[in-house]
Amino acid sequence: MEIKYIKLSALVIVPALCALWSCESRTAEDISESSVPLITSEDSAELSVSGAVAATDSVTVPETKTAETEPVSSVPSVSVIQPQAAPQSVSQSVSASEPPAESQSELPETTESYDFVPEQSDDEIIMEAQYLFGEACLKEWNFTVGSPYELDESQYITNDYGWRYYLVTEPDINSFADVMADYHMIFSPEYPDTLSEIFIEDDGHVYCLNGMRGSDIFFEQTVLSGIISRSENEIVFTAESTYSDDGLGNGITIIENEFSIVKNDDGEWRVSRFRLPY
Repeated sequence: MEIKYIKLSALVIVPALCALWSCESRTAEDISESSVPLITSEDSAELSVSGAVAATDSVTVPETKTAETEPVSSVPSVSVIQPQAAPQSVSQSVSASEPPAESQSELPETTESYDFVPEQSDDEIIMEAQYLFGEACLKEWNFTVGSPYELDESQYITNDYGWRYYLVTEPDINSFADVMADYHMIFSPEYPDTLSEIFIEDDGHVYCLNGMRGSDIFFEQTVLSGIISRSENEIVFTAESTYSDDGLGNGITIIENEFSIVKNDDGEWRVSRFRLPY
């Protein structure tokens, strides 16, 4: 009985050891190539669809078609005033009225004398007036945002509201009249300004509020698109300012304002009606 038991155990144990040794000796490459079939994403999709069909026996997969869609415009469908066609030379000079960069206030301003004569065509007048509009933008920005002059911020006075006005250190600016003379190099004396709120004269010195603000982030350009009226002493233009949005999500917006210039008693043309577009 003992001999038979030993023989039976050998018959069972030896084949088992052989099988175990055979499994361990197989490499991962052999298993991947022979034992596990490779299923691609396409095969998987087919299996999923076929499995779903087999499970329901009533599901059919309709043929899919790509819908034809209209191209989406980048501009929302809102009512927008389209600008009138302007001469090419006018469009090229629009950059003069773009929002000033941080260092733009340090750039010298043009002192060119403008001369608008009856012999000029409307296009020629518009082209020249576009540059004057750009100078008006720069002058207004420099005088109402920050300061056009060097300041000593260690010396200041305050107004009734406690606002600080800092000492102007420019040697040629010693009175409010000096400030206005500088401002009127571009603007007519009849142009309504707010400089009395920004500059204060005190004891032979001028002080500046030096208030700061950002420009309109939606502003793109302003174009003088046409002449409303024209005489020997005054010309009135249509100024169209384009904004990428109106701030309410309505997309491109164009705002029209009047821009006018008048001839002063000294024969120089100055801006008499104007709105800073940014």
